[in-house]
Amino acid sequence: MNINTIYYKPKIDGWFWILIFVLTFTLLMVCSISEDGLYWPGIIVICVFLFIVLLLIWILTTVKYAIKGNELGVRNLVYKWEWLPIEKIESIKPVKSVLAGAALSFYRLSIQFSDRKVLRSTMPLEIAPKDEKIFIEKLKEINPEIKVLT
Repeated sequence: MNINTIYYKPKIDGWFWILIFVLTFTLLMVCSISEDGLYWPGIIVICVFLFIVLLLIWILTTVKYAIKGNELGVRNLVYKWEWLPIEKIESIKPVKSVLAGAALSFYRLSIQFSDRKVLRSTMPLEIAPKDEKIFIEKLKEINPEIKVLT
């Protein structure tokens, strides 16, 4: 049996890119200011910092969501795919949150499961798919019992 997997891109808020730009610009300005000009130590610091910024962007932008059969998948570079049963989803609620999670947006979907063993916690799963409405419709198509709260 071939089960199609549907992938959903993450929503990325502008604050993330602004933060990266401000950090990079600030470091470039600080490292380039010198009484005698820019020397190798400054160039090395800039290169190391830019490498770290690019690594951070790469890590954070690997966040992905997927629906495969009756399972919801969440992945980023640090965590491999974690597949969660859609039939155990109790409710979905749009929230604004700054809690750590697999999301690059403050505007997220908080997914509450009926069985706390799914996440091994009573905390909801917070994700931020780019196309929230389509994502929710697909979940409800698989599990019509899901309550969408406002």
